[in-house]
Amino acid sequence: MIRKKLSSIVLRIEKVIEALPERDQDILKCRFGIDCEAFTLAALGDRYGVTRERIRQIQDYALRKFNRIASCNDKLFYATADFETYVLKNGGLVSCDTFEEYLYDLGYLEKEIPLINLLVASGPGFKIEGNKVLFKSCILLSKIRFTDIRALLNSMYADLKKSNTVQNIDKFAKRIQTPLDLVARISALNLDRRFVIKDNKVSLLEWRNINPRTLADKIDFVLNDLDTPIHFKDICNLIENKKFDQKNVSENAVHNELINNDKFVLVGRGLYAKKEWGYVPGTVSDIILQILSKNGPMHIYDIKKEVLQRRKVKEITVQVNLNSSKDKFRKNVETGKYELV
Repeated sequence: MIRKKLSSIVLRIEKVIEALPERDQDILKCRFGIDCEAFTLAALGDRYGVTRERIRQIQDYALRKFNRIASCNDKLFYATADFETYVLKNGGLVSCDTFEEYLYDLGYLEKEIPLINLLVASGPGFKIEGNKVLFKSCILLSKIRFTDIRALLNSMYADLKKSNTVQNIDKFAKRIQTPLDLVARISALNLDRRFVIKDNKVSLLEWRNINPRTLADKIDFVLNDLDTPIHFKDICNLIENKKFDQKNVSENAVHNELINNDKFVLVGRGLYAKKEWGYVPGTVSDIILQILSKNGPMHIYDIKKEVLQRRKVKEITVQVNLNSSKDKFRKNVETGKYELV
């Protein structure tokens, strides 16, 4: 039943296109990628031997003609009203990618999406901003100026860059001064290619811990995701699975980076952690030495507890190091505690 309703809307849009002059049909179909790859204004200008600005003028005239015919069709009128309601729920602006996902969820087929985009673009309640270097293409309510959105996003970018830390998206959006409501601010963030939004947090793509570039960055990224020590082979597999770029990563390269970079610490057999988590470099014997130097004489179970917080080893390993390093530690027979020699 739903599919029949959607097909009816699509069929009506096609009928409206057929009612237009042939040149208008061709330009609208080419611009919106209906039954073909979408053309740029310049490409269509070359095709017709005119300037891109002339193609824009013809497109705008054709859209107005399309709307005059479509607005007389009740089903298309109500469909357009539904789309406008969706955009309103998103604060009056939504990326074209997000709008397409919404159409897929409704049940529209991939080949039908360009026809719906044409219907929306022709309506007086909407306008479509194309792709830009920093901003994704989007659908806006006519009353919203993209220049205001651009100014808001530049302000948000400057604020986040100054803070230099990942922010909760709701708190961050509320802090920025703008007439737009909270929903519109968050929708706007999704338009800006400079931002990364994940798990209700916002960060900048240029930050290396968000967009890793070097092998060390990639190791740092996967360790942050886990927040626990992991074997270097598993680190290599996780980097491969993330597909940060087209570069192949070998286990040897990962292991060498972990060994030579003082940001990472060996905490067990092939297991590595981040130094900033509180792990310190050195052997198990070195760790025991640090613990006793700080705390003084300790019972063996307290020493094991401290060592196991810093190293992923078996308890017997701690015992062996205590007993084999007689030049460093000894057991006081009177107190039963281990102390430094």
